[in-house]
Amino acid sequence: MTSQNKLYLEKLKYEDTKRFSSWRGFDEPLFYGYSYNDMTRDQADYWYLIKQRNNFASYFSINLDDEMIGFIGVKEIKPLIKSGKLGIVIDSKWTSKGYGKEAMKLFLDLYFKEMKMRTLILEVNAWNARAIRLYK
Repeated sequence: MTSQNKLYLEKLKYEDTKRFSSWRGFDEPLFYGYSYNDMTRDQADYWYLIKQRNNFASYFSINLDDEMIGFIGVKEIKPLIKSGKLGIVIDSKWTSKGYGKEAMKLFLDLYFKEMKMRTLILEVNAWNARAIRLYK
């Protein structure tokens, strides 16, 4: 990441779902579930509605300057024990460039300091070596 590129998080908005169509998607079959570029408008609307209806989840877009390059969120939030489960998706054209790591740093600061959470649960597929490197 160059010093002129600004990576930031902001609360996920409906308009962000329209930006999925510009994503490249993944060629590897194991990563098809992380490809959002081929969703129809109805599918994207439904996806957003499900995310927003959940009172025990919070999602943020990952933005590089004016481009949304991914999203990150916490689901299964347990307010009493201040715990939640992490989820992150980065558009394939931006993976392995350090943006996931930078987004995680921003998110962890937001999660533990601003949201005042205590525990973050992580589940990762054993075959997802890139995600495992990020989380380490």
